[in-house]
Amino acid sequence: KRATPLIRLEDRKTYNKIIKMVFSNRRKMIRRSLRSIYDEETLSKLFTQTKITSTKRPEELTIQDFELISNTIYKMQL
Repeated sequence: KRATPLIRLEDRKTYNKIIKMVFSNRRKMIRRSLRSIYDEETLSKLFTQTKITSTKRPEELTIQDFELISNTIYKMQL
């Protein structure tokens, strides 16, 4: 077990939902995978705020990218 975690999550449920969705469609671009659970307006804001390219595929993203996506979406839902 690590002394300090690799990532700090605002909400583990949001993170798990995102990971499950994007890796169930690994060959799809991240935007298309997330479109089934989030509306287009939310996704536009997400990719603008995070500066992550929406045309990347899940396997091209780092764990820190997923942390950023998850935490940003969680904060937008509050």
